[in-house]
Amino acid sequence: MRGTTTDEGGVAELVYRTCLENKSAARHREFESHPLRPIFMTNDVQKRIAVGALIFNKKNQLLVVKPIYKDSWLVVGGMVESSESLTEALKREIKEETGLDLKIGRLICVDYGSSDNDSVNFIFECGAVENDIKIICPKNEIEEYKFVSREEALSLLGPKGVRRLTPTFNALDNNTTVYMEASK
Repeated sequence: MRGTTTDEGGVAELVYRTCLENKSAARHREFESHPLRPIFMTNDVQKRIAVGALIFNKKNQLLVVKPIYKDSWLVVGGMVESSESLTEALKREIKEETGLDLKIGRLICVDYGSSDNDSVNFIFECGAVENDIKIICPKNEIEEYKFVSREEALSLLGPKGVRRLTPTFNALDNNTTVYMEASK
């Protein structure tokens, strides 16, 4: 129906997401001229999207970092910026936090945050690095880094990290992907 004021089936969102993923000028023009664009653009739904990397060394120890702005340790990662794909964001975060250029592997975990933290977190396997690899952490963001066993990683991470990484490790071991809501 022409001139409709509803977005039945999420058509505008689908077109918009396709434009972002493909970054094609033609698809962007397709979205810009779509009759449902004003409806989508006024939809005030915004989710924080974050990515994380499981980076192991040859001893099967996980790389964790201690940011200067948190009490607990984290896996390498961060927020996805506007018009950035998940893998682009993760490559950028890995480079910024460690100085490493790594290939992004398979998706292991998708964790939708709770209602008070409307976010979606994606964790990817990023392979194994040499035991003596040189890590370069920015002093204005990362206080310290280390490679630790999975058990030690769980003791260093905050409660949310433990809830997220325990099933993530299981998915990694079983060559599957896990979906969680509020790390459950």
